[in-house]
Amino acid sequence: MLLRSRIFWQNGRAGRRLPVARTLRVGDCVHIEHYIHARKMDVTSGARRQGDVEEAERLLGSLQSAPASLSEQTYQRLRSLIIEGGFAPGTVVTERRVADAAGISRTPMRAAIARLKGEGLVTRLGNGSVVIRSFSLDEVLQNLRVRRLLETEAAALAALRLDPARLGPMRDEAEAFCDERDADFERFWAHDDALHALIAQGCGVPLLASLIADLRAKARMCNLARMPPQFTAQGHEHVQLIDALARGDAVAARKAMDVHFDKVGLRLVGWVDPTPP
Repeated sequence: MLLRSRIFWQNGRAGRRLPVARTLRVGDCVHIEHYIHARKMDVTSGARRQGDVEEAERLLGSLQSAPASLSEQTYQRLRSLIIEGGFAPGTVVTERRVADAAGISRTPMRAAIARLKGEGLVTRLGNGSVVIRSFSLDEVLQNLRVRRLLETEAAALAALRLDPARLGPMRDEAEAFCDERDADFERFWAHDDALHALIAQGCGVPLLASLIADLRAKARMCNLARMPPQFTAQGHEHVQLIDALARGDAVAARKAMDVHFDKVGLRLVGWVDPTPP
């Protein structure tokens, strides 16, 4: 669904607010959330700032309650299909096969494929076929490095905002993995996803949360979820992180997340190349 509205976007170079009237889509929600956060952090603009925030919040509510367009639904369905492994990386598929697998018509599918190509998730061959991107070890490690930068910052911010009560069940799950009372592969990855999502969403910066979610989705495409978890080690890392968050200790939370990513990287390299140096 498309909505016409007037909102204010920041012009960083000119240092002034620009009124821009344009058609907005449901996918713009994260940008509006980022705008709202930035305006709330701006202590210099008083009543004008409050009016802008209220206008943007009304727009956000309208967008979030609006049904997604067919084009947006197609994009989301196809993206999920690729990320969740419906097509293996490196697979060459025709538009018809993609449309049949996703249960979508070919017209909105072409627009969705164009967006996915822009995100680097697929490429096109000269004959029009679609290739599902595969990722090299170097690309996987780059993903991990960028996530480390973003998620350590998110952890520090979330430590100052998260309600400790929300962390209790997460800690219980992590402790069960510590002593391998729970050694179920799928439950571990569900716990890992939930913990990282809670921290990203609790950091209070929607754009940061969106970037983290996107990188974690691409990591899933790299088949990182197939890496056998070391339940005891990763459980202890999660407990240390959760305890720092529960104490509201931003420095310790940042450090715990940094240590966690350092060890994840070492485990990843060891899994790909188990030969000792």
